Amino acid sequence: MSRGPLGALPRLSKTARRALAGVGALAFLNALALVAQAVALAGVITGNGGLPLLAVAVVARAGLSWATESAAARAAAGAKEELRTQLLASSFDLGPGWIADRGTAELSVLATKGLDALDAYFTRYLPALVTAVVVPPLAGAWILFTDWPSAVLIAITVPLIPVFAALIGWYTEKRVKKAADVTELLSAQLLELLRALPVLTVFGRAERQAAAVRQIGDQHRRATMGTLRIAFLSALVLEIAASLSVALIAVGVGVRLVHGDMTLMTALVVLILAPECYLPLRAAGAAHHASEDGLEAVRRVATVTVTATTTAAATTTTTDGNAGAPRSPQGNAGPPRSQGGGVWVRELRVLRRGGFAPDGVSFDVGVGEVHRLEGASGAGKSTTFQVLLGFLEPTDGTAFVAGDIAYVPQRPAFAAATPRAELELTVPGADDVELVADEVAATHLLDRRITDLSTGERQRIAVARALLRVRHGATVLLLDEPTAHLDPVTSRKVDKAIERASATAAVVLASHRQKEATEDETFARVVTEEPQPERPQRLPIPWKGAGLGVLATLAGIALTALAAHLIARAAEMPPILTLSVLVVGVRTFALSKGVLRYVERLVTHHEAFELATKLRAELWLRLVRTQRRDGLQRLVEDTDTVRDLVPRVLVPPVVAIGAGIATTVLFAFIDPAAALVLGALLLVAGFAAPAVAVWTERRASTKLARGRRKVARDTINALTAAPDLIAHDAHHRLLARLHAEDVEFAAQTRRQAFGTGAATAIVLLATGVAALFCATTGNPVLGLVPLALAEPLAALPLAAQQRRALREASARLQFDAPQRPQPSRGRRIRLENVDVRWPGATEPTLTDLHLDVEPGTHVAIVGPSGSGKSTLFALLLGFLQPERGIAELPRATWCPQEPMLVSTTVRENLRMSGPHDDERLREALRQACLPDWVDRLDTVIRPDQVSGGEAQRLALARALLHDADVVLLDEPTAHLDEPTARRLLEQLRRDRRTVLHITHRPDEAARADLVLDLGKPAYR
Repeated sequence: MSRGPLGALPRLSKTARRALAGVGALAFLNALALVAQAVALAGVITGNGGLPLLAVAVVARAGLSWATESAAARAAAGAKEELRTQLLASSFDLGPGWIADRGTAELSVLATKGLDALDAYFTRYLPALVTAVVVPPLAGAWILFTDWPSAVLIAITVPLIPVFAALIGWYTEKRVKKAADVTELLSAQLLELLRALPVLTVFGRAERQAAAVRQIGDQHRRATMGTLRIAFLSALVLEIAASLSVALIAVGVGVRLVHGDMTLMTALVVLILAPECYLPLRAAGAAHHASEDGLEAVRRVATVTVTATTTAAATTTTTDGNAGAPRSPQGNAGPPRSQGGGVWVRELRVLRRGGFAPDGVSFDVGVGEVHRLEGASGAGKSTTFQVLLGFLEPTDGTAFVAGDIAYVPQRPAFAAATPRAELELTVPGADDVELVADEVAATHLLDRRITDLSTGERQRIAVARALLRVRHGATVLLLDEPTAHLDPVTSRKVDKAIERASATAAVVLASHRQKEATEDETFARVVTEEPQPERPQRLPIPWKGAGLGVLATLAGIALTALAAHLIARAAEMPPILTLSVLVVGVRTFALSKGVLRYVERLVTHHEAFELATKLRAELWLRLVRTQRRDGLQRLVEDTDTVRDLVPRVLVPPVVAIGAGIATTVLFAFIDPAAALVLGALLLVAGFAAPAVAVWTERRASTKLARGRRKVARDTINALTAAPDLIAHDAHHRLLARLHAEDVEFAAQTRRQAFGTGAATAIVLLATGVAALFCATTGNPVLGLVPLALAEPLAALPLAAQQRRALREASARLQFDAPQRPQPSRGRRIRLENVDVRWPGATEPTLTDLHLDVEPGTHVAIVGPSGSGKSTLFALLLGFLQPERGIAELPRATWCPQEPMLVSTTVRENLRMSGPHDDERLREALRQACLPDWVDRLDTVIRPDQVSGGEAQRLALARALLHDADVVLLDEPTAHLDEPTARRLLEQLRRDRRTVLHITHRPDEAARADLVLDLGKPAYR
C-alpha cells in the first residue's frame, strides 16, 4: 500500500497527478509575487518608493490565490468521482457475498462521507504541501541575500516543523483509522435500528432507543475528539514553533538595528518574509491532520481495489470436483454467460450453520423444462440459487449453468426509483415493458415509486424483470418463491406467465406448495411519505469557541503589531533595555496565539459534536412518531452536515467582526485616517466577498448538499441490490449511470469552487490595498497589520456559501412530528363506523367498518389485494388513526410480513420485544416451531443468512414474547412447507390471546373462530 504524504492517491487518480503539477506551478508564481510584495511594501514604508510594484504584487497574489483554490476544488471533485467509480466497480467485481460481509452501510459511508473528506486534502493539504516545498526556499534565499544571520536561524528552526509533524502524524495515524471504523460502525448501527423501527414501535421500545442513539453518537464523539486532540496538539506545536522562531528573528533584527548593522528596509523585508518560511510548513502540518480522514478513505478504497485485482488474478473460469457454477474473472460477481440454456447439478452440498443445506442435491434442467426445488424451510433452496448464480462456493459437488440468467429472489431489491426505470435498466431499449408488466398484473405499478410498493407489488415487479430478461435472450430462469406474496388471482396469472416463459428457458422454481397464496400488502406502506413541514430552528452559536477564536486572532494581530513596532523603535537606535518590554510582548503573544487556537478548536468541535448528538437523539424521536423511510440519511448525512457546518458557518463571522473592530480601534488611536480606510475596506471585504461567493455559485452549495444525499441514496440502493443487478448483468449499466451523475455532481462542485476562489481574491485584494494605503504613512505597524486580517476574513465567503445548506440540513432534522393520540384501550377489539385513510390518499381505504372481537377469539382476515387488510393492521397497531368512528383497541403484538431482523445474536433479536430470560426465549422458539434454534441464542445472524421460513418464525417467536392482548400475524406461513405450517398454526391455537391472522389459504381460514372477509368472495 502506498504511503508518504500523498498516500495511494496519485496512483489511483489521474486528477490528483494533474492537480499536483498545476498547483506546483501556481505556487512558484505566488512565491515570486510574495517576494515582490515584501520588497515593495518595505520600500513604501521607508519612503524608498515601490508603490506600483506593490500594487501589481497585491493584484497578482489575489489572482493566483483565486486560481489555486479553484484548481484544488476542481481536482477534489474529479478525484472523488474517480475513486467512487473504482470503489463501486471493485465492490461489484467482488460480488454480493463480499458486499454483505463488508456491509452495505459501511461501504456507502466510505463512498460518500469518507471520500468527501478529500475536500480538505485538495483544498488545504495539497496547496499547503506544494507551497511548503516551493515558497520557503525562495523566501529563504532572498533573506540569505539580504541578512544571513536571520537566514541561518531560519535554516536551523525550519526543519523542526516537519520533524514534529511527522512524529505526531505517526502517532495519529492509528487513531484516525479507529475513528474511521467508528464512523462506519455508527452508520451500520443506525441502519440496524431503523430496519427494526416499526417493530420496536409496536413493542413500545422505540422511544427508549433514543438513549442508544445518543450512546452511539457519544461513542463517535469520543473517538473523533480523541483523534482531534492529537491533531490539534500537533497544530499547537507547529504554531508555537513557528511563532517563537519569528519572534526570535524579530528580536535579532531589532538588536542589529540598534547597533546599526542593517537598514530599516532590510529589517522590514526580513520581518515580512520570515513568517512565510514557516507558514507553509505549519499549514501543511495542520492540513495533513485535517486531511487524514480523506487519506484513510483512500487507503480503504485502495484495499478494495487491490483485493478485487488479486481475486480476479487468482480466479479462473474452470471448475474442478469441488467447484460450483463456473466463475467469471471477477470471482463472485456471477457466472459467465455461456451459449445455450440449462442447469446441471450433481451431489451439491454447502456447509452452513453447522450442517449441510443443501445436502446432496442433484438435478438437470433443460430449455422447456421446469424443476421444482422441494424441501422444508432451511433445507437450502435459496442457498442452491446462490451457488447457481456464482455468489457462493459449494462445499462438495458440481453445478453448471449454461446461458444468460433471469432471477427472482425471495427478497427482491431494486436500484431504480420506479418499476419502469428498473425494467429499462435491466433491458435497455426494451419496447415490451408494458406487455411484460401486464402479464403479472403490474401495469398500473410502472410509474409508482418503488419505495411506495407493497411486498407483493415488489414481487410482481421482480417477476416482470426476470420475464423481460427471458423475452430478450435469457435461457435460464431461477425463481425463489415468486408468488409467496400474491393473492390467488394474481398468483395464478403469474404462474401462467412463468409457464409461457418455460418454453424458451430452463426454469428452476423453489416453492412450498403448488398454489402460492399470500398477502401482497405490507407495512412498508406504514412508512409514509406524507410531507411534514420542515421549519429550521435557529441553531446555537458555539459562543465559547467563537470567543476563544476572537482572542486567538487578536493574539496573532498583536504579535504582528508589536514585532513591527519593535523594528520601528529599534531603527531609532535607543538603549537596548528600552526594548525589553516589546521583546517580552512579542514572545508572550507568540505563545498565546498557539495555545488559544488549540483551546478554541477543541471547544468549538466539542460544542458541535454535543449539538449533533442532541439533534440525532431528538430526530430519532421524530422518526418514531412519523416512521419516515429516509431516516438513515437524516441520522447520518444531515446530522453530520450540521455538525461540520456549525463551526464553519456560525463561528467565522463572530471572529471576523471581533478582530475587525479591535484592529480598527487600534488604528484609530494611531492614525484616524488610516483607521477610516481600514474600516471601509474591511466592510467591503466582509460584505462583498461573501456576496460574490454566493452570487457566483448560484445555490451550488444547496445543490451540492442535495447531490451528496442523492449520491448516498443511489450508492446504498446499488449495493443493496447487488445480487439482483449482477444476476441480470445490469450492474455495468447502473455503474455507468452513477458515473454520469457523479460527473454532473463534480461539475456543480467546480462552479462552487469558482465562487470561493473569487471571494478569497477579494479578501486578499482588500487587505492588500489597505496595507498599501497604510504603508504610505511610514508607520510599520499600520503597514503590516492589515495583512494579518486576511486569515479571519478568508473564512467568510465559504461560511456564506454554506449557510443555506446548513439551514436545509437543520430543517430536515427538525421537521414537525406531533405525538399520536393514544387510542382507547381495552381487552377487546371494538370498531364502530370507522373510516381509515392513508396519509395523502384521496379516499379512505376502509369505510364504515364495524368489528367486535371477544378476547381469545382466533380471527382469519381474508380478501384480495388492496382490500384493506394491512390498513386494518395499521389501525390496530396505532400507525394510522381513525378518520371517523369509535375505536377501542387492546395492546397488540405483531409478526410482520418482513421479519425486520437485525444483524446481532438470536437472543438480542428476540429481546427486542422485552427483557426476557433465556428460558422464556427458548420456550418462544419451541412455540414458533424452531426447536433446533433453542441452543443458538448466541449465534450472530444476518437477515440474508437465514431462510425465509426461519426468519419468519424468528419474528413470530419475538412477537409471541411481547406482553399484549392481541397477536397480529401477517401471513406467518408464507415461506413454510405444509407440515411445518400446520404444526405452527396448531401451536398458535393454544395461545389464549386474541389472534388476528391474515391469510389467503382457505384451509387456514376454515379453522378460525371468525372469518373477516374484506373483499369479494374469492376463497369459496
